[in-house]
Amino acid sequence: MALLARIGGPADVAANPELATKLLRGISHRLLPDDKIAAIIASANSSVGVPLVGLERDALMAIAADAYRAHRAFATARTKVAQLADTTPAATLAPVVGPTTAAAIFAEVGDARSFPCARAFLKAMGLNLKEKSSGTVQGQIKITKRGPSRVRQLLWLAVFRWIQTDPIANAWYQSKKQRDGGRASRAAVALMRKLAKGLYHVGRGGTFDSSKLFDTRRLQVASAGFPKGDLPLHRLSATRKSDGCLEAPCGTF
Repeated sequence: MALLARIGGPADVAANPELATKLLRGISHRLLPDDKIAAIIASANSSVGVPLVGLERDALMAIAADAYRAHRAFATARTKVAQLADTTPAATLAPVVGPTTAAAIFAEVGDARSFPCARAFLKAMGLNLKEKSSGTVQGQIKITKRGPSRVRQLLWLAVFRWIQTDPIANAWYQSKKQRDGGRASRAAVALMRKLAKGLYHVGRGGTFDSSKLFDTRRLQVASAGFPKGDLPLHRLSATRKSDGCLEAPCGTF
């Protein structure tokens, strides 16, 4: 990408082999072998593409420069996320939902230890429930979405990894979806709330166990060992509660 941004198309590379070689060595920090560099320049000589006119060459270089800057910015952001996941309280959440989601929760919601209860933690994410009703109309119960949308997007993805690796969460998801007439999105949002509640306790020093978030007796699913991954299951140091405890007053859970 840097080659296209600084030199141009294949004809420009073929016409400036020494400059191309120097550039490729520089951007690779001399890690790119000489035979690979020679192969890249040779491929520019043997290209059968239509030669670029002046405006096309300028446009190609501008697009390549933008793409190269975006790639560098992504690499910088990825490094920053890794640092957040390793050196902040996000490190306690990373083994459960992965470093990206953990870093986003810490950066945009905060440390779980700063919240008095799980309900407050869910509210900060916009996962608390609301009902818009009047004297004659009974509204639907929905999440408020008043917290950071990025966190909810990442938790949405984490939920679908969860149900692929955890039979307890998957059984509850399938049961909830059936009760809601096949609407998978409602079941997924309900699981997001369950996951967020579990993360609250993990962030306060507990460990994660889905059997503490669901009534396994009603689901008729036994706890089991699970493979390591984005959502490993460990023990949660909280007392078992029913599904309705998510909206319990602060201090009761």
